[in-house]
Amino acid sequence: MPGLTKMAIRLLIDRQTLDIFDVVGDQEMSAKQIGDALDKTAKDIWYSLRQLVKAELLIEAGLKKRKGRPQKLYRTSAKSFFIPADQRTNTVGQNLGAKLLECLEHGDDALGERFYFDGSKWRVEKIYEQPRSRTKLLEEFWMVTELGPENADQFSADVRKIFDKYQKKKIRSKNRTLVHFAFAPLP
Repeated sequence: MPGLTKMAIRLLIDRQTLDIFDVVGDQEMSAKQIGDALDKTAKDIWYSLRQLVKAELLIEAGLKKRKGRPQKLYRTSAKSFFIPADQRTNTVGQNLGAKLLECLEHGDDALGERFYFDGSKWRVEKIYEQPRSRTKLLEEFWMVTELGPENADQFSADVRKIFDKYQKKKIRSKNRTLVHFAFAPLP
């Protein structure tokens, strides 16, 4: 993951940058193609593209001829970007951390955030110091979903049934597990 300048970090929290990254993905695209996908003209996004190239978040990947004139092709300079914790201010991950902090009532000890392209969308994840084994990662997961009030109540009831099913088994063992389930609406 490349190191980022202050300008690059500032640009990574900009909505327009995230929109451009979502459109470009892992492709090479011209300013016109990017503009068309965002319902803007190439002229409207030209300044943003220049800033992203200057910050080394986008690179000029080559040229393509269109109607006999060469057009620059742009692509992201990396599949992921890391923002150290001491440099994040108002980033997506920091705002998410604040919301999680409210919901979970514990501190955020992340080293930073990683913006990455998963093959279809740009995402953000928090980076923590302690390495986790693959089995621990498989046991821990977060899900975000859109549920209406009725579906949310049903989902909560279904999860409670699952907990009840395993709680009734009363297995006497030294290998006990603490299970935490939090259901919190996000803005």
